[in-house]
Amino acid sequence: MTLFVKVASALVFVAAASTGGYYLLSSGNDRVFVIKDKSSFNALYTEEMFGNDYSQYMVDPDRYENKKWWEESFKKFKSASSSTTLSNEFQVQNITLAYSDDESTTLIKSLNKACKAALLSNQTEIDKKANYEDNIWYFCSVINTRRKFSSKDNYTSKVGGLEIYKNKTVSVKTENDKYNSSFWEVRNKEFFDEINSGYSGSMASKDSIFSELYKKKLNRGEEDTIKKTCEKVYEADSLDLEDPKMKDSDVALFCFLIPEVRK
Repeated sequence: MTLFVKVASALVFVAAASTGGYYLLSSGNDRVFVIKDKSSFNALYTEEMFGNDYSQYMVDPDRYENKKWWEESFKKFKSASSSTTLSNEFQVQNITLAYSDDESTTLIKSLNKACKAALLSNQTEIDKKANYEDNIWYFCSVINTRRKFSSKDNYTSKVGGLEIYKNKTVSVKTENDKYNSSFWEVRNKEFFDEINSGYSGSMASKDSIFSELYKKKLNRGEEDTIKKTCEKVYEADSLDLEDPKMKDSDVALFCFLIPEVRK
């Protein structure tokens, strides 16, 4: 899994060529691995778990090579503006270490173990706890913040407001850029093959608005981005248009937080 992610703290990442992981530039070229890279991923993070759903964004809590990343995240954790923004699972007084690989105790005293416990939880459990999911995205993921979806925006009678896309299509609104800008930067690089992640624009439906964008790969203007193209789709009255041609399969692949391959 290779992505390019720019985060609003000291943590900054670039794609790690064609191999798995990210590079943590702020501490030298230290590669950071997400749990999707884990050889035992399917056995450890089963389908109902949060870590399974968001595996491409969550840092592997067990991998020693990620220790420096956890140290950077721990600095951010220690400087959290107010304890009221933290869930019970992420209280500062309970987490005293950035990283631990000690398996001799079940007590959670390190940030990586607190994140592992979260990733092994299911969404229903997480939803019951105030601030918990926000904390997981902030302290345990390379994207650094929880996404905002288009279903929260005003798309009455538009594609962006369709119930089938609720909590799936990522918002393109300017007011949500502080949450979503790093996501769209990643997705754009995936689309134009700057990152080898399996979501290339070459997979777009023939003659669709997305395939037309992909044809501009080597000669793009400022408006030729996957974010702008998803915005055009969200604002359309229907997916049944022929000009520009839009398909549900393209929306699911290029505009969803978690891409879905549909036919």
